Amino acid sequence: MKSNKNVIGYYLFKTDENPPMLDHFFLDTQFIGQGYVRYLWNHCVSKAQNEGWDIFTLWSDPYSLGFYEHVGAVKIDERPMVTLPGHMAPIMSFSLVKINIKFLRINCRYKKTGVLRTGFNVLRIMLKQLEFLLQPFLLLVLLLLLIEQ
Repeated sequence: MKSNKNVIGYYLFKTDENPPMLDHFFLDTQFIGQGYVRYLWNHCVSKAQNEGWDIFTLWSDPYSLGFYEHVGAVKIDERPMVTLPGHMAPIMSFSLVKINIKFLRINCRYKKTGVLRTGFNVLRIMLKQLEFLLQPFLLLVLLLLLIEQ
């Protein structure tokens, strides 16, 4: 990303790992708070989606953890930092496979009462709170339960 012909931000993926890793994600601090971080992140995610990846990992600076969690990354581990002794670097995972529960409307009839239910609001809330790795499994279980009815 450039401003007045100066590089103000960049990102770099390591694609020789499985899953791919976001090795660098940098924005000049004087441009933080002006929408550039979000623009750069969206570009980074679009690039990963265009590559056909389902997921990528990243090592976060402890001070950037809140941003990555805000955009949907999940902390999966942490390692000691070489550059900041005594601090731990969060290792995060970002899923490019999103399940939009808001539009998942399942109708089912209770056999005895005949009451029609739509939405499954409790399930929607639970899935939002679970880590992305559990979502496909839970949806499979839900679908199998519905098929049995």
